[in-house]
Amino acid sequence: MAENTVVRQVVDLPAPSPPEVTGHRVHLCRCGQCDAVTRGVFPEGVAGPVQYDPRIAGIASYLQTCRCIPQERLSLMLSDMSGLSAVPATLARLVGRTADRLHPFAKAMCKGLSGPQEAVKHLDETCFRVAGKTQWRPKHSGYM
Repeated sequence: MAENTVVRQVVDLPAPSPPEVTGHRVHLCRCGQCDAVTRGVFPEGVAGPVQYDPRIAGIASYLQTCRCIPQERLSLMLSDMSGLSAVPATLARLVGRTADRLHPFAKAMCKGLSGPQEAVKHLDETCFRVAGKTQWRPKHSGYM
């Protein structure tokens, strides 16, 4: 009869998978009678020769803006981790487009935090240590 149980866990991340690339082709056809050329239509949202989906743009935006990873290093990091080859200029465009898409949200948040709630905007419970003692920064200390 078991008296007790001891549990141990090993946490691991799955190996990064290579990027999933979906190719799209359209045919150009020439009419044998009038010599006109017609072309098929790509699926909606497929506009350029190579493009990256919003998930890649979101990851790049997070790593660059929240984690302060420079474009060159971010390009190498994405290549090392997933085999994704996106040059720094492409990553800059992705981050810019993400910012553009988030602009209405940010504007709505700023509007929502105006008026009676404005007194608590930028207020947090951040503390810091000075001479071994916890110090709380004043509400309106000039920070932020």
